Amino acid sequence: MVKNKRRPSKHRAEDLVLFDWFKHSKKLLKRGQMKADRIGKFKQLLSEADNLPRKNNYRYSDVGMYVKPNRIHLYDYQEEMLSRVETEFHRHRSLMVQMPTGTGKTYLLVAVVSDFIRNTGGHVWIVTHRRELVQQVKSTIRKFKDLVDDATDIEKHATVYSIQWLTRHYGEVEKKPGLIIIDEAHHAVAKTYSSVINAFPQSKILGLTATPCRLTAQPFTDLFEELLQSWTIGEFIAKKYLSLYDYMSVRPSSADIRIINGLNRRGVDGDFSVREMAEKLDIRPSLQRLCDTVLRYAKNKKGIVYAINIQHAEHIAEFYRENGIKAEAVSNKTPTRKRNDILKRFKETPTDGSRPLRDDDIQVIVNVQLFDEGWDVPDAEFIQLARPTLSLSKYLQMVGRGLRVYGGKKFCIILDNVGSYRLFGLPSDERDWERMFEGKLAGKGMVDENSLSDQFDNHDYVEEVSDDSDTDMMMLLDHSGLSGDLNENFGYKIVKGRKGLYGIVDKDGNEIIPCEHGKITLRPNAIAQLFDKDGSETDDSWIDLISGVRFRFEPSVTRKDSLELTTRDKFKFYPRVKSKWMNSEAYTLREILNCGVDDGLRFRNFYIQPSEPRKLYKYVERIDNKTLYVDEDENYFVRTDYEQPLKKTTLEEWKEDKQSRKDELSTTGLDDGGEWYWNWASDYRKNGGKTVKIGFLEFTEKEGGYQYNYDTSQISFRRDEFIVPHLIRRQIRMREDICFLGDNYIVTKSRPHVLFHIYQRYIDGRRFDVEFYAYPSMRYYCRRLYYDGNNPPIVGNSEIRDASDVDRERSDKRWKKLREEMQ
Repeated sequence: MVKNKRRPSKHRAEDLVLFDWFKHSKKLLKRGQMKADRIGKFKQLLSEADNLPRKNNYRYSDVGMYVKPNRIHLYDYQEEMLSRVETEFHRHRSLMVQMPTGTGKTYLLVAVVSDFIRNTGGHVWIVTHRRELVQQVKSTIRKFKDLVDDATDIEKHATVYSIQWLTRHYGEVEKKPGLIIIDEAHHAVAKTYSSVINAFPQSKILGLTATPCRLTAQPFTDLFEELLQSWTIGEFIAKKYLSLYDYMSVRPSSADIRIINGLNRRGVDGDFSVREMAEKLDIRPSLQRLCDTVLRYAKNKKGIVYAINIQHAEHIAEFYRENGIKAEAVSNKTPTRKRNDILKRFKETPTDGSRPLRDDDIQVIVNVQLFDEGWDVPDAEFIQLARPTLSLSKYLQMVGRGLRVYGGKKFCIILDNVGSYRLFGLPSDERDWERMFEGKLAGKGMVDENSLSDQFDNHDYVEEVSDDSDTDMMMLLDHSGLSGDLNENFGYKIVKGRKGLYGIVDKDGNEIIPCEHGKITLRPNAIAQLFDKDGSETDDSWIDLISGVRFRFEPSVTRKDSLELTTRDKFKFYPRVKSKWMNSEAYTLREILNCGVDDGLRFRNFYIQPSEPRKLYKYVERIDNKTLYVDEDENYFVRTDYEQPLKKTTLEEWKEDKQSRKDELSTTGLDDGGEWYWNWASDYRKNGGKTVKIGFLEFTEKEGGYQYNYDTSQISFRRDEFIVPHLIRRQIRMREDICFLGDNYIVTKSRPHVLFHIYQRYIDGRRFDVEFYAYPSMRYYCRRLYYDGNNPPIVGNSEIRDASDVDRERSDKRWKKLREEMQ
């Protein structure tokens, strides 16, 4: 049986580029009908194409366009954008086009130029913001010269200039432009651009950018009348035009994040001061952490590192070489010939083990503002952020260099060593480009004013300068999880029922919304607006198709670590889980999210664990440090505080554990609460107890009961809350930096002489309102204590309540209880 040869789809980024033309030309060559002067050129091109990747074995991956004789053919999204540009130019003089990094803006540029020349015969100016990009744009045009008949006309009628040269010489250029195209147009608010544009009022203006935003929220509407947006990054990834990614970031409590939080100076562009960044981060411990991250998470892969300045880049490259990583530093100061040689060696370095590495191979390029805009390095397997930024544009340009589809690269690893995720979210998050274009929203990262760094005192976290290579990174999202999310977010479509009404089905054809609506608007990220049968809008017309929660106004989608959430007011956040338990009351608050969710999210009566961000568990019961949950299928799971994942159990096993606890309590003579308040440690020892050490604390043990050896002699007066309870062993929950004594007490390793009494717990399980006695000030304090299960506990630096208020409340409760007993 002869298998049919599969013809590559012209709309897939993995399929080549020249398929039909090569097929046609091979027939001509075989028949002897090809002109002699084209045979040599064709054989050379055919040889090059055979070495390009194809889809089934990870080849044919050069994203951009494919070519047929005499015409440039774009992918479907580029064809759509080209058509929109042509239509809008009939109504507007100037347009800005937004397309994500890596989706072929330069190829769209070539198509626009080609069509403009063909239709008008006019001249085109292409303006870049850096001299280095002039040759790159020229080479893109020249690439198609021998394949497209009108490419020669493109070179004749289109001229590429840098804005620096053009500002000084535009009056001297003989060929005046009918169309001015501005590449990387987010720079176009500079006065140099407006002077050129205003000098040619009859010319059409087209700006191309991935990020129509400015740090200062400066609008683009003075230069461009309309913004044309392409798909979101998430949709490009879902349709396989961009690469999947793993996103790893340093923890918020890491040393480098604390340094970055302390950066106070700003440059003229509003971003962090380069000098201050270099002073604080270009130090050996930080370099060690950067290197350790690559060795642990991207060993033997090729990647790009973004450095602060040239000196920082050279230090990183040198440190990497000392640790066996073949690295070179490049910048716009590097001579062109040397830079091209480094790029050539980088591209020729294999990562598949096809040959041993040679001395001249390069695995890592450390660059300074070179690969963030315009430059193509599609085979980069990882991106490392070693320089902080407040600029959303700069962040997306940097991470976007790793999202190009290429060869055998199944996904890109993003190593965020500066915590940019905290400011900007993930690369595939949805952005409100329209508001940024209009100047109503700044493209600037902002640390939340309610973040832990503002709530807590970090005196317990002073770092010792050492060469400790332990870099604590956390996986925010892996490529398989991203793929699942995108399938959910972009796998829905509108269908029409028999009665002419509309509904929504998922990618498998399952009905999500029945065909009962006169009109449906499907937005990105699985958000839809549903209208009545007569087409009228209802009070709660907006719906999150994943969670099923309804909204009165259009919600936005945000992310916190591994969790996706929807929100309308930035106050209530609804986890995007598939569950019958989700409704308008099943929300969490910003305050809880700010405390972190890396060990899961606890809210209302529910729990979501990081490894299953789409599944909801319901709270059943708690014993000591263990909590019982149940899922929708009535399977039971137990979770130990600060540990994950959930462990499957049965209701019978839970009841047995519960009974054994009661038996243990009765054996030691303690009441069901597990606490005695009348006995002191010294009395316990007198009665035959022995001293034992558990972790960093000492206890007196007798017949299975434990008494914490707490020195109460400094307390000015006796209060029941500060008489140490007697506990059974399971109630002493010792961790590296903290110990929980029963349900009401905490002792920290940094302050072992202080007993913290818990008078309020928060649902997130990380925050505790505590009171403690301080000597020699001879007074009680009420503070907030934070502990996430991974890092040392932090005690708040301000009073949250007056201790006398707590006393009055406690006294009122006791009198109320006493009156009830007397009655």
